[in-house]
Amino acid sequence: MKKKTALSHPDKPGLDRRGFLATAGAALAASLLPGKALAQQPAQPPRPDPLAIQSNIRAALCQPKTPCSMPGPYPGIVAEVHLPGALQGMQPVPGAARRMLAAGLCSLTGAKDPRDAWRRFVTPGERIGIKFNPVGHKVCGVTWEVIGAVVDGMEAAGIPRKDMLV
Repeated sequence: MKKKTALSHPDKPGLDRRGFLATAGAALAASLLPGKALAQQPAQPPRPDPLAIQSNIRAALCQPKTPCSMPGPYPGIVAEVHLPGALQGMQPVPGAARRMLAAGLCSLTGAKDPRDAWRRFVTPGERIGIKFNPVGHKVCGVTWEVIGAVVDGMEAAGIPRKDMLV
């Protein structure tokens, strides 16, 4: 028969002092292992001073400029377009985005025809990646009407849909 100890209950098999000490010892040993393993890892090298970091700006400035180089042919120019009735409630009216985008591109580039305006940015035979920024509330985010207007405008300028990645 098992000897009763202060940690055992007469009606339930419980943990005796030896079991308690063995469990506590194992828990203590386990808790020390991760600390020891972390202590054996090599120290992280110090982070460099952000002001001392070298960049490739000098090398980039040595590159010959092309018409497509930054900041581009229209640096800092904003084309503002207004079209009364472009929204019905908070929903774009179909076709309004196309008319507004065409007017904005013509205003920006000075082109008379939207296809010519698009051709200042894209050339048939190129593969074009289009990145729309989907962040923002319903009233300031990109809409399907704007996406369609961009795709249709580039298609009218001679870029087939197979050469566009949206």
